[in-house]
Amino acid sequence: MTSGRPRADYGPIRLIGTQGHSEYLILPATITRRYRNNFQATLVYTLMFFRDDAGIGGSGYGNDLLNPFDVEFNFGRSADFARHTLRANGIWNLPWGLNFSGLYRYQSAGAQTFSSGLDPLGGYGRNRLRADLSFIPKGTFDAEGSNSLDLRLSKDIPLGRGVKLSAIGEVFNLLSDQQAIIDLRENSRTYLQVANLVGTRTGQLAFRLSF
Repeated sequence: MTSGRPRADYGPIRLIGTQGHSEYLILPATITRRYRNNFQATLVYTLMFFRDDAGIGGSGYGNDLLNPFDVEFNFGRSADFARHTLRANGIWNLPWGLNFSGLYRYQSAGAQTFSSGLDPLGGYGRNRLRADLSFIPKGTFDAEGSNSLDLRLSKDIPLGRGVKLSAIGEVFNLLSDQQAIIDLRENSRTYLQVANLVGTRTGQLAFRLSF
């Protein structure tokens, strides 16, 4: 009786096809204030019950078959999973030709996958196969959620003969909310430690000439 890989020279199999499937169930809700008295706003909330997929489509319309013993091994929680998502935006036309608008976004923890830090099959870099040939399941790590507020203030200046100059000021991630990128490589000395922070506050000024 033998166990393990049937053939020692087994290599990666490229799975080309559109038979990958997904399961997706959400409950969206929207509240809209139509434009009136120089103001409009929209609030959108989405509750996601589950979002699972097989990962087919990562390269063209194909993907790597990571587990030769289980075609369905790629099926699991999607990287796009987020239990709660909230979006709010509004536009307010102020006196003196000023226009003020904003966009707020909140998304709860997403799904990421641990990595072995190894590539026993060679050259494919998926890193979900350990040295003992056990496989790492998909989407089992909850990444940090995100919380962002973007604001924009602009003013239109008529120059005559159908020519208009627009002065624009914008700030992105006003709350300066940062998300920690965690090292998920199981063979790393910094495993489960913060590897990087993303999400700094930025801004810009711009001018636009319309004619």
